[in-house]
Amino acid sequence: ESENYHSVEVGEDGNGYTLILVLCFFVTVLSALDRVAMSVALVPISAEFLLTDTVKGQISSVFSIGYGLAILPCGLLVAAASPRLVMAAGVALWSIATIGTPLAAGLIVSGGTTLIEGADAGAAALTTTFTAENVAPLLAVRAVMGGAESVVLPAVQRILANW
Repeated sequence: ESENYHSVEVGEDGNGYTLILVLCFFVTVLSALDRVAMSVALVPISAEFLLTDTVKGQISSVFSIGYGLAILPCGLLVAAASPRLVMAAGVALWSIATIGTPLAAGLIVSGGTTLIEGADAGAAALTTTFTAENVAPLLAVRAVMGGAESVVLPAVQRILANW
């Protein structure tokens, strides 16, 4: 008989189940909150770095792209390995990406260009264009964060199914 590595030691009072249920709930709530956090943080970030709507859309979208690309492989990994270990690895990577987010945002370089138009007519108009450069590190961190969070739902479903 092979040892079931998915099993959980449960006392007569059922405390093992309660602990697992609470931990799964906690990780799922954190995952849901984290998906919303960047949309809230994007307002001050875009004001500070003068981000265009296109860049704001990229920052918001790249999380979902990472999530979508990783959910199938993560689901297969959860089915083949211990869901607890896969979830622990996902949460660790997700935490590293969360720590890296403000570091990557700090690498964004904002600049402006001022153009003088209509100088020959005597009335000059100033046009200032702002650009944000070097957003790739922030996009990469957000994609990693989405991929790392994609382990949560398959792992929680597998843990609950193994009861």
